[in-house]
Amino acid sequence: MHPKLRHLRSSIAGGVNFAYAGSGIFPTFGPKIPTISAQIDQFRAILRERSVCISDSSTALLVVAGNDYTIYGLSPKNESLANFTGRVVSGIIDSLKALHKLGFNKLAVTNLEPFGCFPAATAPSNYRICNETSTQESRLHNKLLASRIRGLKPILPKADITILDLDRAFSHALQGYFKHSRYQWKSCCQQKENGQCGAVDAKGNALYSVCPDPNEAFFWDTVHPTDSGWNSVAKILFS
Repeated sequence: MHPKLRHLRSSIAGGVNFAYAGSGIFPTFGPKIPTISAQIDQFRAILRERSVCISDSSTALLVVAGNDYTIYGLSPKNESLANFTGRVVSGIIDSLKALHKLGFNKLAVTNLEPFGCFPAATAPSNYRICNETSTQESRLHNKLLASRIRGLKPILPKADITILDLDRAFSHALQGYFKHSRYQWKSCCQQKENGQCGAVDAKGNALYSVCPDPNEAFFWDTVHPTDSGWNSVAKILFS
């Protein structure tokens, strides 16, 4: 067997990842980023090609982050947040149904992190106080998601659906960093004016600065955790 083919088969045996940065239930940051339903269509095509298969032990993990809500916040408000949240959650439910129809009886889905505790929201308080308004927005989503998934039980009696509680895991992990990390809730990567993490100007000068020890920081930038941050979340999530 060709070494590359052996490596490919080994990778597939460990799971198939369709994650796209910036994706959401609805179109987000441009046509090159497929929606969740488009990603499920991609997986459906691979199943038809028999490149992968679904067994009784297979689990589909559906991760929907806050990209839809970021776009909502940047767009003209043609509908209420409550109505928009309902449409996002309905899209998640439809996606879980589609995955179950493909053959997955074991399904996992994430809820949302507390938006108000991201550096983008805590900066006005010098990264010390969560923005309650923003946090309530993410928890509205979580409450509706939990309710809708409970409603799926009679419709999909064979489905084993688990909600991975990122809200709880983030909240507990952040408290630990606030007490024991010198960075507390401040992001490791600090963006300069008109800059972003990883960007340089025309002369090649960095438009950002990075903290000396990223492993001590929970957040990498204004919305994304560091590897260390995610490890802390995972320990709580799977304990």
